[in-house]
Amino acid sequence: MKKNITILILFIFATHFSWSSENACQIVDITGKILYINSCQNIENLINSNEGLPSNGIYFLKNKNHFQKIKRKNNKTAISKSFFSDSISTTENRTSFSKAMRKEASLSNNYYFRTNFFAINGIGYNSYLKAQNNFASLFSYIKKDIQVLFPQDTISTELIFNKTSFNIYTDLIQSILLKAEELEIKEKFLADIGSLLFLPSLYIMDELLNWISDGEYENKVKEFTEYRDNIIMETIPIIGENTATKSKLRNALAESANNKSRAIVLGHSQGGMYTYEAFNSFPDLDKSHFYSLNIAVPTDKNPNWFLGNDNDWILNTFRIPLINDIPESEPNSSDDGRDFGGESGHYHEWLKSYYNPHLASYSKINAAIENAFSTVPYWEKIFNTVTYQLLWYYSAAESTIDIAKADGSWVTLGTYGGYDVIDPSTKTVSNILLQDGYPVLRVQSYNDYRWWGPYTSIGYDDNPFRIISIDNDTLTYLMSDATSVSTYDDASFKLTLVIQ
Repeated sequence: MKKNITILILFIFATHFSWSSENACQIVDITGKILYINSCQNIENLINSNEGLPSNGIYFLKNKNHFQKIKRKNNKTAISKSFFSDSISTTENRTSFSKAMRKEASLSNNYYFRTNFFAINGIGYNSYLKAQNNFASLFSYIKKDIQVLFPQDTISTELIFNKTSFNIYTDLIQSILLKAEELEIKEKFLADIGSLLFLPSLYIMDELLNWISDGEYENKVKEFTEYRDNIIMETIPIIGENTATKSKLRNALAESANNKSRAIVLGHSQGGMYTYEAFNSFPDLDKSHFYSLNIAVPTDKNPNWFLGNDNDWILNTFRIPLINDIPESEPNSSDDGRDFGGESGHYHEWLKSYYNPHLASYSKINAAIENAFSTVPYWEKIFNTVTYQLLWYYSAAESTIDIAKADGSWVTLGTYGGYDVIDPSTKTVSNILLQDGYPVLRVQSYNDYRWWGPYTSIGYDDNPFRIISIDNDTLTYLMSDATSVSTYDDASFKLTLVIQ
């Protein structure tokens, strides 16, 4: 297969264009995912060093803003003779791919090219604006760099604001931790304080407090419990906001699923604690279109991707054997030698310690986001109904046109005979069978006292059906009767696909 594709690419290069060695050529699939990329002169080596294209599918050879279609079906290759332009227009930060590309994508694999990207902040923000500014550079990367890589995708960015307190050091959970340190019982209560520092449920379980029966701790436990109860009562609004964050995330995911949009969620610190529960509240079909990136989140419940600094004080504080299994962190470094501990000195802050262009973690996060956009499947359009209309029939043979249903049965669309036959009526068939995005058709004809066919629209050989135009989801066909399957001059009809 690799050899065939190599010959295919060389043929395209020889017959259609000559590009300089500095030009980068790509082979992309209909979702925009890059399968191959290299200089145009090195494309042969590129193909030989990667897996070949699958036996079926639509692909595009891309040079700058021009595309050439490559159609693979049953290990056979058809190449379009001309290029079309990927003219891009931007309106309100949303990019629309050219109609030509959209038609190919809609017909071939029928995807909804939509992705919603959400970010959730950790503790320490008392206003939406401050949290939004903290993620401004991330959203800029999504809208610019990622959008260029996936031009057919309609991408939105949104902050799910996780309101906690006016200042990270006076936050309820931080205050409880400091109180435990003051009373010198931090180590004894480390497991539960670890949960309190980041989990939305802000309480200390009495069962854990009852662990301590030593008289040395009795008064300290009493003082700690009273302090805990008082501060919780004073900060009930904070607890409400955390509950609201969980609800906002779930609503955002539900809206994405209802709109057939992929949802990619990046959470930093406490902001990533909501994702696991939220994802698991949806059925597997919906979850397959979700993806999470957890940055510096002190939890072992990470649905997809995790990154932490090996010197992140917060993460390391809450790595508790037998209590949790937080993923291993990674070394981080700056290219300018500056310290990246941040104002807290904990190596935990989003902008100072993680999404800092001078840090290795910056490129890791960007690469993980690009990988998510490349691998999370788009929602597929489900066409299960078709409306049929004959345009004209012109043949001495009497022909019957059928369409296949998903259950394996066939339904007759019409039977015609004679010349200049026109039928303006329409017929609707539901639960149809699609092969590579196309309805499966069949024709059988009677002429000269014998039956001819039947022949179907599947495969290259003996295929009496040819699509001559595509207008949104309406396919216009030319058809040969079964007595001469390659003339395409006996009938014309339209099929309009309807999404489920």
